[in-house]
Amino acid sequence: MDVLDPVITAATQPNVQKGLQAIALGVGAGLGTIGPGIGVGFIFGKVIESVTRQPEMRDEITSIQWLGFALTEAIIFYAFIFGLIAFFLSGCWRGSSTACRSPPPPGTSSSARTSG
Repeated sequence: MDVLDPVITAATQPNVQKGLQAIALGVGAGLGTIGPGIGVGFIFGKVIESVTRQPEMRDEITSIQWLGFALTEAIIFYAFIFGLIAFFLSGCWRGSSTACRSPPPPGTSSSARTSG
């Protein structure tokens, strides 16, 4: 594991952890939208296929299509809300977590930094 030692050392620095948390939250929200995107494409593809096979059922198929679309899109909103909850619970947005604060400037003590 000698190759990963510099990466692990850099990732454990306090000023880097805030950025890594932001990246992790962004990637999590992005991955949460891939599934619904595939689902919406699948729904509309199957609707086109169904209407082609039975044109007389078009109205009923369309109503079911919109229900499936709405339920699939709800997953995107859940991923967004969970990402916001994780962001605000992490405390990094206001700097309250000690892991998210940048280190004090050289020559200053940590007690002088927290008193201000």
